Amino acid sequence: MARRRVVASVGTALVVAVALGALGSFAGFPPGSRVRIELFELPGPQGQVVGPPRDGILVDQLVEADPSHWGGSFVDGDALVATFVDVDEATARRALTEAGVSSAVRLEARRVSRAEADAVRDSIEGTGVMGSSVTGLGFDPYRSVVEVEARRPDLGLVERLEEATAGSDVPVRIHWRPDAPRAV
Repeated sequence: MARRRVVASVGTALVVAVALGALGSFAGFPPGSRVRIELFELPGPQGQVVGPPRDGILVDQLVEADPSHWGGSFVDGDALVATFVDVDEATARRALTEAGVSSAVRLEARRVSRAEADAVRDSIEGTGVMGSSVTGLGFDPYRSVVEVEARRPDLGLVERLEEATAGSDVPVRIHWRPDAPRAV
């Protein structure tokens, strides 16, 4: 009896895996596409920063002042991490030091700057999808992706986002949020 359950479970798992694979290919998500729909939100790094609390404010000010060379910041374990773009680490460290940021802040290179992400977000906002199917829009500096929260993402939304962001290398990730409140 136990053997039959295992075989049935494996068979069911294979059918589900094939169906999900077919859904992805039928929905038009070719490998390398910048726009993806995810059914769940991936957890990012988290923790409690040990450095001075003002470090986060100072890093945010740097990002605002020079969004072409900074991607943003996030907490990873006990460290605040600042992401830099198109400069070497020594130059980024020097900029942090000159701004009064402590050496406790860790630096990580990324390929998407806040300026590039903001341009993609502006393009998406210009499509008119905000409030209809899109309930939120942001940027994840940890993964370097523009995040779109949508109530019912479909191929039409993916196509509109692909068109709106054509010419950009910034990835876009759609989180399926059926429970999200309607944006006004």
